[in-house]
Amino acid sequence: MINGDDCGMRGPADLYKHWRTITAFCGLKESIGKTYFSKSFVDINSTSFELKKEPHNTTNNRGETVQTVFQLTQYVNAGLLLGLKRSQGVIGLSDQFSANNMGVRAHELLRLAPKELHNAAMKVFINKHRETLEKTRLPWYMPLWLGGVGLPAGPWGGNSELDRRVASRILFNWKKERPIPINREELPWKTWLKAEAALPPPVFSKTKNEHTEAYSNAVSKKCIDLLFDSEVHLSDLHEELQAKGSRAIAHNAKLWKPEKGIGPELPEDKLKFQAKYPNWVDDSARLSDDYQEVHYDLD
Repeated sequence: MINGDDCGMRGPADLYKHWRTITAFCGLKESIGKTYFSKSFVDINSTSFELKKEPHNTTNNRGETVQTVFQLTQYVNAGLLLGLKRSQGVIGLSDQFSANNMGVRAHELLRLAPKELHNAAMKVFINKHRETLEKTRLPWYMPLWLGGVGLPAGPWGGNSELDRRVASRILFNWKKERPIPINREELPWKTWLKAEAALPPPVFSKTKNEHTEAYSNAVSKKCIDLLFDSEVHLSDLHEELQAKGSRAIAHNAKLWKPEKGIGPELPEDKLKFQAKYPNWVDDSARLSDDYQEVHYDLD
């Protein structure tokens, strides 16, 4: 297994000597104290896995069920729990556009921690992040795609009836105005969006298919076309951004104001994100239940 400059290998004792020699050719040096030899566990990317005698089913990062003989060693990650960054300091409001987003970190905290410690860990997590959470002016347990902070719900807290009613109104007005996920880093380059806007609007399917790849290839070619178009200026494809994450948080906070109206209480299953993949298909296929007509909003 290889992950960046980390690796986990199975082999005889002299494999270590060969590994050190070969990696030195590439300018890599061993991290003293971080190399282990074991018949019962493997450590890669700061994550430990215990070797079991019998294979068992588990779920990978893509949500797929796979069979393996390794089992994740669960623990409470203090860095995630206390809101600490690798580059020192603590997580703040300006960090929410990245992997330091509180919702993402909270889900990772629970993924790594034993289930019997989830409630206690989340209570500490919320207490340590309370000041930043309150500054967002967003519902803490609403998912990121709906413009919330994205914390996992549980005995420690969850969405109120008012949150669900506002969420219902946001979904009803989705085509007119929608939230911006606060963990999505806004990029200054708008070439892809401009290319999409210059092409016929796609339909969206629940699964990827050959039409998805065809659509992506068409947009890619249009991006190249825009770069060589004498009537397209750099200012059309690139724009200076505000402070990172600030636009999304401010935009979503306005959408989540109850004064803008409420709807019926949204059921739990409607809070789960359902991916839609853009593609082009013929008119007859558009009538299928697998397809939904969606037009782009160039924001």
